[in-house]
Formats: sequence, C-alpha cells, structure tokens
Amino acid sequence: MFAAVYHHSLLAGTHRHAIDGASVQVQDVLQTGGAVKRYEPHSPLADANGDVWYPDVNVVEQMADMMSASRDFETNVDVLNNVKSMQQSLLKLGEA
Repeated sequence: MFAAVYHHSLLAGTHRHAIDGASVQVQDVLQTGGAVKRYEPHSPLADANGDVWYPDVNVVEQMADMMSASRDFETNVDVLNNVKSMQQSLLKLGEA
C-alpha cells in the first residue's frame, strides 16, 4: 500500500504553512495467498514430484485494475488540460 506524503514549510514572516509538494512512500506490503501447485509431471518446470508452482494471480482482476488506472490517468490529464486552457483564457482577458 502506498501513502501520499505532503511536504509543509513555514512561510517566512507568517504563522501560515504552505504545501511545497507531495511524494509517495510505501506504507505497507500486503502478502496474499501463496503459489498454486499443479501436478504436471511432463512439464520442464516440474520439480522432482512432478509439481509445477504458479503464481496466485487473478488475471481478470489485474486487467480490470489496469483499465481503471488508465481511465483515472486519462481523466487527470483532461482536467489538467482544462485548467491550462482556463488559465490561458484568463491571461487573454487580462491583456485586453
């Protein structure tokens, strides 16, 4: 799990704090279920007992998480582009 870490600083001559930026740090590592054992004696990956160990990964869940993260990223890019456009429009109004 990750957590956002905000960097604060005291503004010179005031008692107010400002946010300088943010970073991400690892907060915790979650261990899920172990590997899945399958009996496949003819596999080149099999051990002496004929067992092959596969990671316990749900491909459908991982794909859904990836698609969700991709959509979130696209939404954030759209928001930033809209903010940029509004700021440019505001600057044009100030020039007139």
